[in-house]
Amino acid sequence: MTTPLTYLSDHFTYEQRISPPPTAYGRTASGYGKQIATDWLVRLSGEVDGWRSPDSGAGPQLAVDGADLRWRRVYATCYSNAASLWISIMGQRFYFRDFDLTREDAQ
Repeated sequence: MTTPLTYLSDHFTYEQRISPPPTAYGRTASGYGKQIATDWLVRLSGEVDGWRSPDSGAGPQLAVDGADLRWRRVYATCYSNAASLWISIMGQRFYFRDFDLTREDAQ
């Protein structure tokens, strides 16, 4: 049985910026890997539909104004000539659609 993907933009609004990753961690010599750090960082701006972690019953720690307290690195899983971009929030992966991250919108 396959699990449907959970897309970040369906549950949260967020801001984005570009910052080079500290290392090539997660990447094999061929360039493939299951957790490759990308140049993208995102910070949640607020909860759209009251998403809560299924394990703990609580969502990410948000500031008083609804903004997330930290920037999260966007990772890629790549085993062929296409990659899936995602972040992890409290152990659950949230994926990006191909049009969710744009260089024009980055700070």
